[in-house]
Amino acid sequence: NLNAKTCITQGYASGTLSCKSDCTFNESQCVATLTCGNGNIDSGETCSNCPADAGCASGEVCSNGDCIEESANNNLNDGLFVAVSFHKGDVLVSSDGINWIAGTSLPPYSQISYGEGLFVAVSPNGEVRTSPDGITWTAAGTSLASANERYDPTDITYGNGLFVVVSYLGKIMLSPDGITWTASGLSPPIGDDYWQYVVFENGLFLATSLKGKVMTSPDGVAWTEGTSLPSIGETWDQLISGNGLFIVRSGTNGHMISPDGITWIADTSLPPYSQISY
Repeated sequence: NLNAKTCITQGYASGTLSCKSDCTFNESQCVATLTCGNGNIDSGETCSNCPADAGCASGEVCSNGDCIEESANNNLNDGLFVAVSFHKGDVLVSSDGINWIAGTSLPPYSQISYGEGLFVAVSPNGEVRTSPDGITWTAAGTSLASANERYDPTDITYGNGLFVVVSYLGKIMLSPDGITWTASGLSPPIGDDYWQYVVFENGLFLATSLKGKVMTSPDGVAWTEGTSLPSIGETWDQLISGNGLFIVRSGTNGHMISPDGITWIADTSLPPYSQISY
């Protein structure tokens, strides 16, 4: 499976792309490397393999080698990568991980999730922004903080028709559309611990604190305490979900796996500080 890649997308003018036995690309039958950057759109040049010459016009984005209107790109949302500079809030969007275009900047330290055709971002002071395409972001006109209450969101996820945001002190905010929000809550953290992550998998929301406290909910409203993770002398600093599993990771003590937030299995097979995705 070449995943729609060809000699042309790899920077050649023509030829036949194939796979090697180790699943890397075999480019031996690709010919005539393009002269990208000469100011001309030479044969075989596309917005994918030579944006310098064949780049898209204003109001268009590059998708699989073709320039399309941004509005027509809305149907690609499930296939978009959205990267955010954590400290600066710069946004880059890509449909293939190769070609990236800049989107509207977000406040620093914003967290993002996607669901039902909408990206939703929350900033540390509780401001909410939404986007249909990851490029153009609009203030939702809603703040998760009240006039006399600070709200510090640490993570956002989507599941069961809801965006769910968790804060340091355990306050939960729920929304079906990123505009109308209602409050729920976790049990308060103890001492210098605080809630950090929330994900959705197997019809279940699961939240974890830095020191391993676990709570689960089927609807984001009613939360039940799960089995706490062991004290390891350092924080549990990543939570992901996929393929029916929840996985939490620490820096040097490996990771733990659970299907339900109650039964956890330890695994130390990965090198320290490994990052996990699904």
